[in-house]
Amino acid sequence: MVTLYFLTIWRTQTGQEVDFLIEMAEKLVAIEVKWSHRIEESDMKNLKMLAEDLKERLLFSVIIYSGVEPIPLAPKIVVMPLPIFFGI
Repeated sequence: MVTLYFLTIWRTQTGQEVDFLIEMAEKLVAIEVKWSHRIEESDMKNLKMLAEDLKERLLFSVIIYSGVEPIPLAPKIVVMPLPIFFGI
């Protein structure tokens, strides 16, 4: 069995965007990258818009950041430090 993954971005006509979407079997995972050591409520704004747009197709969202702790922010949004996300 061959598994195909597709990588793209999401951008609205008014300029809101999410850095990466990974598609697998018609389901999506959203990834937003922030270089900050802290995550603010505003960092989730575009992910929430994406979730409204994609509904059930979106499995969950990840914010990768330069902090040190994983943080569950919402039922389908988690914050992951860069080294943990990449397993290093």
